[in-house]
Amino acid sequence: MRLIIDCNNLAYAAYYSTGILSYDDLPTGVIFGFFNQLLKLAQKFDTDKFIFCWDSRKNHRKRIFPEYKLKRREGITPEEEDQLKITFNQFSELRREILPAVGFRNVFHRPGYESDDIMAWVLLNTEKEETVLVSSDNDMLQMLDYCKIYSPNTKKITTRKAFVEKYNITPKQFAEGKAIGGCSGDEVPGILGVGDPAKSKPSGRVFKYLRGELTSGEIYNRIVSMRGRRTIQRNRKLVVLPFNGPLELKFKIKQDELSKTGLLSCFTRFRFMSFLSDEGWRKWENAFFKR
Repeated sequence: MRLIIDCNNLAYAAYYSTGILSYDDLPTGVIFGFFNQLLKLAQKFDTDKFIFCWDSRKNHRKRIFPEYKLKRREGITPEEEDQLKITFNQFSELRREILPAVGFRNVFHRPGYESDDIMAWVLLNTEKEETVLVSSDNDMLQMLDYCKIYSPNTKKITTRKAFVEKYNITPKQFAEGKAIGGCSGDEVPGILGVGDPAKSKPSGRVFKYLRGELTSGEIYNRIVSMRGRRTIQRNRKLVVLPFNGPLELKFKIKQDELSKTGLLSCFTRFRFMSFLSDEGWRKWENAFFKR
């Protein structure tokens, strides 16, 4: 089994749980929390095969829709902005230096693309094997034909079977639902009155339309109108994964080269004493070096 990680999602979770930690005035909380989650994931799924996918700060989707995620950082105070810079520095250090240094060889990033795009590309274009996506982003539900999804936030696993039983649509139809109803999280407006499928009940209008149960009325007419079709066509380009951008997405899966020395050096550098204790280190040995 392999785990494909939405790294920004996991790193933000670390920021909110252990982000205040530091050693000798060096912020280390995000790095510690990230590694702590990796250990828990390795234990839960009994695997040491990880593929790490990171967001780019730039985003090709803004060429199509400049308002995409535009308001996410509105109202941030200067103090919060400074804290975010410290946080993003730890993101970058994890991606560029720390994960490769300990021996993880599949750390993927591409300018202009989101981690969602890279995760979807890996699912669709690499050797098929049992896969769990680790993400709390509902955009990934459209990929359930190829994987299971584990949410670090809810600690729940979603399967294709459970999804279809709940909504009575296919995973690919979920992406079409977002094109019709919009995505409030990414600030992508949909057709008025339809509703974001991520926030709609199975009985909601968007799902009724996808199931062929909504065939008349004002909402239906908005969906099938010329204006509605233009909105849907634009939104498909924004919500269907992976995004079809100007730079080619192409990655090669490599064999990891994890070493005890590399991990110990990392944990010592940042003074992660709970990992360096006898009990803590045994957990890492059992999770990554006993297969």
